[in-house]
Amino acid sequence: MVSKKVLKIGVLKGDYQSHYSHTGLMFAYCSKITDNRVEQLSGFCGCREDLAGCLFHDTRGKIHINRSRYIVRHITSDTNTTVSEKWFNRATEAGLGIVNIMEARHGWPLTKMLDAESSVFELKASCGSSAKRLTTFRKVLLGSNKWVRSPHMISLYILLLRLGTRNKFSSIKNYKKFAKVCGKCGSGQIGDMGHVARTFKFWDLIMANFDKVFAGLRTRDNFTKARYYSDYAGYYDEGVSKLCNFQCSHKAINSRFVALANKANLV
Repeated sequence: MVSKKVLKIGVLKGDYQSHYSHTGLMFAYCSKITDNRVEQLSGFCGCREDLAGCLFHDTRGKIHINRSRYIVRHITSDTNTTVSEKWFNRATEAGLGIVNIMEARHGWPLTKMLDAESSVFELKASCGSSAKRLTTFRKVLLGSNKWVRSPHMISLYILLLRLGTRNKFSSIKNYKKFAKVCGKCGSGQIGDMGHVARTFKFWDLIMANFDKVFAGLRTRDNFTKARYYSDYAGYYDEGVSKLCNFQCSHKAINSRFVALANKANLV
């Protein structure tokens, strides 16, 4: 579901300098819309688990996560920005379409995407690097609070969105075709395609049994270190792949998910 409303963005200082070389999609959590403007609340991350880990850390007194709200951006130093903008629009719309397919399949509220202002940033020369003129394209995603219930749900959400950057997923309009393409992904592949291959068969299980998996567990419970037995859990290694490998270190979530997988003969 795409809206044509153009939003203004309040960004964190220093954000461009630290990530200007990233050529893919990056995500940052943002505030609710106020006077046609959102404020960036977290740093941008390109890695799904980094983003989940960043929000896991920031929820403890810094950010109150109560809905899936993200700025998605693409930074380019290309002189022909039209090509980059077209790629960004295609990738984000395709990713949104994939998320909406899964949401509609399970009766979840559909994520919406709003257009946001682009910007230009002059990166100063330093350490032997020449100055660069950077153009940033941005959109804002607004989704259900189900997608932020735990680091694992954030990880799955961003994985679905990022599939829009892949040509094989760019023209998918229905679940049947989506499932067919996912089924052709090999578990030996690296990156997102490998994660799709290893976790796809569990996506319906997670979404259809969402209330059972997270019954009695508030969002803040799932972003509290004390709930996890691993020192690093919830920061950089708690994502959809770890959950689907039955190695989630949140004991309640893991045991419930294992029981559901066993009942569904998916183990």
